Amino acid sequence: MKKTVVDVGNCRFDHTSIALLLQGNFNVEVLRASGAEEAIDVLRAGPIDLVLVNRIFAADGSEGIEVIRRLKADPELGRLPVMLVSNYPLCPAISNGSARQGSALRIMPPKSAAYPRCPAVDTRAPTIGWARG
Repeated sequence: MKKTVVDVGNCRFDHTSIALLLQGNFNVEVLRASGAEEAIDVLRAGPIDLVLVNRIFAADGSEGIEVIRRLKADPELGRLPVMLVSNYPLCPAISNGSARQGSALRIMPPKSAAYPRCPAVDTRAPTIGWARG
């Protein structure tokens, strides 16, 4: 069964890279939302399996962690698995634990030397694993 991922806050180039990576390894559809309001509309519109939130939004510089807090506070959307995406090593929002508000998630990519273990990942978090499609 095809999974649905929403990519929030990434520029077109990064969204395309993320979508190609996910679609090349999993049976997944990747939707894009530029900002918080668009993301909330997309999330309310249909079943979503994972939300990827950029640390800093490309469109307006908003902080992704604030959007995650908003999602987690929403009774309807708070149950969705959310992953903060960053190219910043040991992102402070992750390493100080503020991104973990009652739910954490780590995604295990296909085993490859291209994906070294990230020290910022909470290894106690539940793992979501998708079968390749």
